[in-house]
Amino acid sequence: MKFKLKHPSPRLEYEEQKDVSCYLDIKGVVWTASLVGVNTTPQAVAKAKAMGVKSSFPDILIFEPRGNFHGCAIELKRTDFVYSEKVPRLVAQRKTLNDLRERGWWCSFGRGALETINLIEAYLSGNPVRYYPHDPDLNGKELDTQ
Repeated sequence: MKFKLKHPSPRLEYEEQKDVSCYLDIKGVVWTASLVGVNTTPQAVAKAKAMGVKSSFPDILIFEPRGNFHGCAIELKRTDFVYSEKVPRLVAQRKTLNDLRERGWWCSFGRGALETINLIEAYLSGNPVRYYPHDPDLNGKELDTQ
């Protein structure tokens, strides 16, 4: 007897980020990824914190200015991501994205590799999307993208 999932589980964030990583490297983009989501030993976590690693920093940082923006920061999530004020980690991540926006960065949550690559592609083309997906405070607000 064969079993089928009616709704297959979304891919892990790690798998989604590997695809985005390949895309960015193929494009020759100057970027880095945060290692905050990597499971490691308590000693390594303590050492990273002592060195200044911030737990709420975005997964993807692109160091290429476009228009009025100094760079692009994206917090990558699984495709089934829904923002919730009840999750302190998400609130902290949104605050960090807002802090970077105030300093001239284009920032967003990205759901899955495909959406994230589309957001990055629009940013790199000099025509970033004019709204912030998946952020209840900012979704639909117009941006100055010039």
